Amino acid sequence: MYTPTTYFFGRYISHLILQLFYPLTFVLIVFWGIDIDTSLQNFFLFIVFAMLLNLVNCGQGYFCGILTDNE
Repeated sequence: MYTPTTYFFGRYISHLILQLFYPLTFVLIVFWGIDIDTSLQNFFLFIVFAMLLNLVNCGQGYFCGILTDNE
């Protein structure tokens, strides 16, 4: 019904809020459970890396989804 490019960007942008919310909750729960340096700089770097990993992996998942025509 849509072109693959339109589907990819529409789905990616529409789920952007959730893709940033999930790693943030994960970091808030897990960061102090692992025994690392709990400085503010490490905390923010951990959040940034978690969000970037989530955005990249969701993009790869959506890309794999547009490679096939059916479920």
